[in-house]
Amino acid sequence: MRKNAFSSTIETLSISKECTAILLFIFIFGISTGVFFEVMMNTDIKSDMQTYLQALLRSPIDTANGSGNSFAALLGSIVANSFAIAFITLSGFTRFSYPASCTVLLVKGLSLGYCCALILETLGLKGIFVIILSLFPQNTLLIPTIFISANVAIAKASSQKYKKNKGIARSFNSSDVPYLYANGFLCVIVVVSCILQSIFLPIAAKLL
Repeated sequence: MRKNAFSSTIETLSISKECTAILLFIFIFGISTGVFFEVMMNTDIKSDMQTYLQALLRSPIDTANGSGNSFAALLGSIVANSFAIAFITLSGFTRFSYPASCTVLLVKGLSLGYCCALILETLGLKGIFVIILSLFPQNTLLIPTIFISANVAIAKASSQKYKKNKGIARSFNSSDVPYLYANGFLCVIVVVSCILQSIFLPIAAKLL
């Protein structure tokens, strides 16, 4: 029984090349748009954002209660990214799996593109090392996790026979257990990625 459940969960994690290509395009478009927004931003607003960015990056070593703030930041990151996975997971039970998955990846691409462009413009060459330490460790795990979750949700939603059920969403049944197990495993990876960020962010702060 355990072996069957495990095998079903692994099988659920399979991805589609076509879906991956579409989602990758959306993600790259998000990154490009984020960079464009940063470049075209008003000078005064950009100056304020650069000041905020430097304060944010320095916060792990500048605050008197660093451990408490670090834990709060870690918890906030876990909640936000786990919510993204949960949002994609629930979309697998509705007609909206494509828009939901694309929205999450678009927003993620926008934030990454904007942050990377702002860091590079603010810190220059040093910004490359800050990006590598502050963004790369977490997103090496987080981005593939979101891609897999989106693939799985789209595949599940596409397999539903909505012609027989005119509703927008359908109810849960026992055949959905491997799907939930798979996304539960992906949430564990999200937690690991957030922990990596909390470890490397103080190191990046010391480069400022």
